[in-house]
Amino acid sequence: MKLPLLTIKALAGELNDLLRGRKVTAAGRLEHGTGLCLTIEPGPKDSCLVLSTRPQLFVPFWGRAQNVSSVSGRTGLPLEDHLRGCVIRSAVCWQHDRIIRLALERTDEIRGPIRRDLILELVPRRENIILVDGDRQTVLFALRRVNRRM
Repeated sequence: MKLPLLTIKALAGELNDLLRGRKVTAAGRLEHGTGLCLTIEPGPKDSCLVLSTRPQLFVPFWGRAQNVSSVSGRTGLPLEDHLRGCVIRSAVCWQHDRIIRLALERTDEIRGPIRRDLILELVPRRENIILVDGDRQTVLFALRRVNRRM
């Protein structure tokens, strides 16, 4: 499913209006590793923001929080540890491309403010979700990893 750029920009605007200032309380991988589920407060009970990478349905949507498992990132910490407690600052269509970037921030007692960017690549047949350290711009997690051969 190929979404027009104007649709992606509108989707980013709606996500920004809906999610800005809300807190991520839990995160996990969907069944079969096809996406992520973010529990966001305040929000509907037993629901989560589903970020799917399935070719038939790769737009963010609200769904039921079931069949979610913990997942580890490159640093060895579960993805949930990176995202839990983060406040969503913005959702934008990044550089007029098929990418939605969620800017996240939380405050650590020792390190102070910690910024993360959750990147949703909405490119047909190459859908991916990437978590990036907002300050150093290093990849902390990628749902679909790319190796040298690819």
